[in-house]
Amino acid sequence: MQTTKPAFRLPLAARIFLVCGGLITAAILAAVAVTYSQGRKIADASVESALSTSVSVQDAAKQAQLDQIQTLVSFIAQDPAVVQYFASSTDSVTDAGLFGETETVDPLATGSVSLADLLSERQSQYPFALGIFLDDQGNVLARTDEQEAVQESLRDDAFLQPAISDVQPISGFWRQGATLYQAAITPVQRDEDLLGFLLLAQAVDDTFAMKVGDISGAHIAYLFPGSPVKVVSSSLSDEQAQDLAKNLGPDSVAGKAIETAQSVETLELTLGSGKWIGRLRPVDADAGPHLGSALLLTSADRAYAGFQRILNLVLAAGPRFTGVGASAVVPAGQGHFATGPSIGAGGRRSGRRQLPDARVGVGHRRTGPAVAQFRSAPVRPSGEKRYRRLRDKPVAVSA
Repeated sequence: MQTTKPAFRLPLAARIFLVCGGLITAAILAAVAVTYSQGRKIADASVESALSTSVSVQDAAKQAQLDQIQTLVSFIAQDPAVVQYFASSTDSVTDAGLFGETETVDPLATGSVSLADLLSERQSQYPFALGIFLDDQGNVLARTDEQEAVQESLRDDAFLQPAISDVQPISGFWRQGATLYQAAITPVQRDEDLLGFLLLAQAVDDTFAMKVGDISGAHIAYLFPGSPVKVVSSSLSDEQAQDLAKNLGPDSVAGKAIETAQSVETLELTLGSGKWIGRLRPVDADAGPHLGSALLLTSADRAYAGFQRILNLVLAAGPRFTGVGASAVVPAGQGHFATGPSIGAGGRRSGRRQLPDARVGVGHRRTGPAVAQFRSAPVRPSGEKRYRRLRDKPVAVSA
């Protein structure tokens, strides 16, 4: 008769070991997945909170500086000495016909140089980067960044035109060529007569960006549209600013947003060896892309450092936990599996781990509590010897 060879079947102990190992591994993988998912959410929420807080702080800092410029321009424009000096100078300019179509006038003869001196004097007393005197039509009479009087009109400037037409003070961001300013313009009046206008401006340069960045705790960069995008000013290093301009190409999401004065809530950028998360907003949405955009940046490496540290600890502890689980089902024996307390001689169950061999071989000595206990334990006779003793023992018969 042909016998069928039984199929290979794992021992029960091996199956229990595999099941326990699988359960432990599944638990560790689940812990890693939960840690990653929840940790990522917490880190993202932290970044979002940091960006929102930085935006609010930066808006407050910019508004505070703008309020300072507004207060300063009103103070200077209402100074009686300035009004009197301005009136006499503008009368001289008007009489000389500085802005006539064909007439050439010597600035020294008109008094406009004196207005420039007045602006320079006030600039040495008060903190502003640019000062301009204009007549009632928006023609430049004097400005601090030019030593010579030139024929120039700012009447059609998008920022200044409402102030000149409506004769009212205006403040906000203002662009002159490749420079971005925070500016304020106010009328200069004597009684009810309009003499002209005074404009004061503070440059939005690297110093301004660093000041705002220090207050808010995040970096900021002011950008003008173009190909490539021009970094007007920033609190970043020179190398990071160059990398930023390269990342904001015309085909990128940020580049297109800058060209159209749109906002982007979240941007992921790589500057140098670091990763950054940014938020892009137009400097003035009503003014369009002409004034550019402001990009707020916070370090992603720093924001996710705590989350990554926790995840690394969980990943590192996983194999250790797996080893502990395996040792619970595999004792330190000769490749044998054990699923519970061992059964010793005589049918007694021992909850202690049994030594592989308590006997001492030739040339070896065992030391330690376990061996001492083994040596001191009394040797009990086997069941067969006890039976023989009882059988051979004489029985006393009473009379």
